[in-house]
Amino acid sequence: MGGLLSDFGAILTESVSAQVCRSLFEAHKLLFSFLMTIKIMMGDDRVDALEWRFCISGQTIKPLEMKNPAEDWIEANTWTEILSLGGLSDVFKGLPQAVKDNLAWLRKVYDSETPQSIGYPAPFDKLNGLQNLCVLRVIRRDKLMDGVQKFVEDEMGQRYTEPPPFDLPACYDDSENVTPLVFILSTGSDPNKDIQELARNLSMEDKWTSIALGQGQGAIAEKLIEKSTKDGSWVLLQNCHLCVSWLPTLERIVEDFKPDQVHESFRLWLTSKPSPHFPVAVMQVSVKMTKEPPRGLRANLKTVFLKMDDDKLNRTNKPGTISASRRVEAPSRHRRDSTPSHDDVGGLIFDFERISGEIATRYNITRRRLPEVTLWAVLLPRADHREEEVRPARLEHGLCI
Repeated sequence: MGGLLSDFGAILTESVSAQVCRSLFEAHKLLFSFLMTIKIMMGDDRVDALEWRFCISGQTIKPLEMKNPAEDWIEANTWTEILSLGGLSDVFKGLPQAVKDNLAWLRKVYDSETPQSIGYPAPFDKLNGLQNLCVLRVIRRDKLMDGVQKFVEDEMGQRYTEPPPFDLPACYDDSENVTPLVFILSTGSDPNKDIQELARNLSMEDKWTSIALGQGQGAIAEKLIEKSTKDGSWVLLQNCHLCVSWLPTLERIVEDFKPDQVHESFRLWLTSKPSPHFPVAVMQVSVKMTKEPPRGLRANLKTVFLKMDDDKLNRTNKPGTISASRRVEAPSRHRRDSTPSHDDVGGLIFDFERISGEIATRYNITRRRLPEVTLWAVLLPRADHREEEVRPARLEHGLCI
C-alpha cells in the first residue's frame, strides 16, 4: 500500500508541476520547482525552520564574533554573513573557524565557476541539501540559483529543472467549450502560428477568427463570441491588455458560459501581457500558457522535433544531425545574449518566432525535390559561428539526445 501511495504521489507531483510550469515564464519555473520541493520535504518533516528562514532571508538568532582572517580579499559583508550562519545552530557553529583554517579552500570556492559542486571541509562535508545552500548563500550568493538547481535535481530529479517543451495540443485537451485558453505574452512572442497549426490538425482551419482588441473593438468581439458559441468556431482575442475598459464585459461573458448552451467545438483564445486589469475570475477558470523562444541547443532541438511525427523523421536514412545541430547552435547561443525577439547572426536578422515555420517549409520543399538525400542539413537556417562543433552523445531518429 505504501508503494502505491508513493507512486500516486510522484504522478500527482509531476502532473501539478507540468500544469503550473506551462503558465510560468522561464525565469520563474526553477523558483516554483524549488518551493514545491521544499513543501514536499516539509510534509516529510525534513526541513529545519531556522535553516529555511536563513536560506531565504539571512536572519539568525545571535551572530558569532571573530576577526576576519583575510581582510584583504574576504569582504566584510561576506564575513559578517559567515558569522551569522555560525550563530544559527550547533550544525554551523564551527563554520567560521573552519573557514579560517581552510583559506585555500575558500579561495577555490571564490574563484570557481561552479562553487555549488565543490565539497566543504570536514565536518561540513556531510551537510544535507538545504544546509549546503545556506553555506553557499554566505560565500557565493551570486551562484545561489545554480545551487538551487542542483538541490532540486538531487531531491526531485532532473525533469523538474528542465520543464517539458511547450505543447499546445495537450493544453487544448485540458480545455472544454466553456474554458478560455489564455496566452500570457512575453516580449517577442506570438502564438498565432501555433494556434493556426493546431486548427489545421483539428480540421478547424476555416473555423477560427482572430481580432486584435483596441479602441472600438469590444463590441465586435462580443458579437463574434456570441456567433461562435452557436456555430462551434474558435475566437482569438489578441492583446487583451490594450482594451482595459472592455475587460469587465469579457469577465461577464465568460461567467455566463453554460456547457449545455455553448457548442462543444467552441474555444475562446485570449492573449495578454501581464496586467493588473486582467479579470482574476477569467484567469481562475482558464487554461493558462506562456510561450517564449527556447533557450539553448537542447531546448531548441526538442521544440523543433516535437512538431515532427515519426513519419517525417523516418523518411530519410541519412540524418545529418551534426550539421543541423551546428546550424541551430549558433543562433541559439547568440539569442540568449541578444534582444528578446531578434538576433543579428552573420549580418542577418534571425527571428525565433519564425523558426518553426521556416523549418516546416524547408522540410516540405526539400522532401518534394530531393526525396533521397540528407534532409536535416538544409532544414535549419545557416549561421556562421566560431564556437566548437556540437558532438552529440547519442543519435536517435536524427535527434541529439
